[in-house]
Amino acid sequence: MYLPPLQAIHDTQIHVSGDVTIHPGAVIAPGVMFVANEGSKIVIAAGACIGMGSVLHAAEGTIEVLEGANLGAGVLVVGHGTIGKNACIGTSSTLFYTSVPAQTIISPGSVLGDRSRKVQSQAPATPTPQSPETSTNTFQDPWATADPHTSHNNGHNHTKIVQQTENKPAVYKSPTPVHGQSYVNSLLSTLLPNRPYQSPPPTP
Repeated sequence: MYLPPLQAIHDTQIHVSGDVTIHPGAVIAPGVMFVANEGSKIVIAAGACIGMGSVLHAAEGTIEVLEGANLGAGVLVVGHGTIGKNACIGTSSTLFYTSVPAQTIISPGSVLGDRSRKVQSQAPATPTPQSPETSTNTFQDPWATADPHTSHNNGHNHTKIVQQTENKPAVYKSPTPVHGQSYVNSLLSTLLPNRPYQSPPPTP
């Protein structure tokens, strides 16, 4: 936290307003301000030490700084409360409507009793483990869906293609007539008289 450097004090006086009681044995640095609202008061005990530039503003009660308590420079005390014996308040700290027990050390730049900052002591929500999403794709066994006509031999697939034939009635087709067939037959009979005779195909 950034702590502002101490500024030079041009006014060596202390400022007192309201019902303020300071023991002669207390040590008050220059520039300290004591302000007590109506119905409130400030009591500084013997041996207490208030650093320069500190402000004590009593409201709705009494601010008591007990014996041997030390307030560093620039400390702000607002409201009401008690700073215990031999307590040490670090530089630039703020006490707001709170008390400090005896022999307590407050680090510089601390803020105590701030009502505007309410810490919610709620246990962190435990994340519920999410079940893994079930895949809608079912695993298909390649062996279960294999073609029964497929055989496996030494890691190689040999597929036998089975052709399905439909039982259709046989249709007789007459041979296509060849033009000049009779001429060729007579020529062959002339050239080869011993050739066996072949009857021409029936005409449809």
